[in-house]
Amino acid sequence: VSTQSTGADVPPPMYDHYQAQTGGYFFEALVYVSGYLFLLFLAICLACGLYFMAELAEEYPTHTGRFIKCATLVVLAIHPMLVIFESFPILAVGSGFVAHCCYLKLLDTFPFTEMTSAAFIGSLVSLCVSHYFWIDYFGQSSFSLTHIIGFFFTCVWLVPFTFFISLTINEYVLPCEFPSYQGEQQTPKGDLGGNKKGFLLSMFDMIRRKKDDALVDHAPPSWHMNSGKES
Repeated sequence: VSTQSTGADVPPPMYDHYQAQTGGYFFEALVYVSGYLFLLFLAICLACGLYFMAELAEEYPTHTGRFIKCATLVVLAIHPMLVIFESFPILAVGSGFVAHCCYLKLLDTFPFTEMTSAAFIGSLVSLCVSHYFWIDYFGQSSFSLTHIIGFFFTCVWLVPFTFFISLTINEYVLPCEFPSYQGEQQTPKGDLGGNKKGFLLSMFDMIRRKKDDALVDHAPPSWHMNSGKES
């Protein structure tokens, strides 16, 4: 005798009433606060990473230049493959290719970067043009945000970001043929010449000093008393 189960024998799902619920005001507030805290911690981690990479760039300028050159050549090799294998638009790929050729031209004077040079201005303009074409293309495509960010990080942002980090090396360049740099070398710098840091590291040091001063100003009286005894 075959036993056939009816609908009355099947127990109702245990969590159906939970699936139909939506978050209330407390849950929404918790999610928003947690999201902003996550962004804050992410910004702190990025700042620490920038500081560490800036110090590495100052300590090893030769290796930094080699890394930038290799990264630029790799990205240049990727661009033709985007047309051959993925049928990406010619204008977007061409603008990215020209931008990275301008980055290679910047390496002729690395680690010194003259902001008024034709190579720097051309790199900046080509970077903006490349962003315009890529944003226009991906804005009309069906790619996910993860794919878009991954592409931009490697093929659009990687080399300019390394050049931005390497700006901290400019103060350590030996005298050369650039007029602006020669004038800077002839200007007396006092006793700060040996301990001068790059712009990026100086900015991070200023933020750290402001934080330390704020901690000291808002510290309880017992902390000041203990510090006086130790000194």
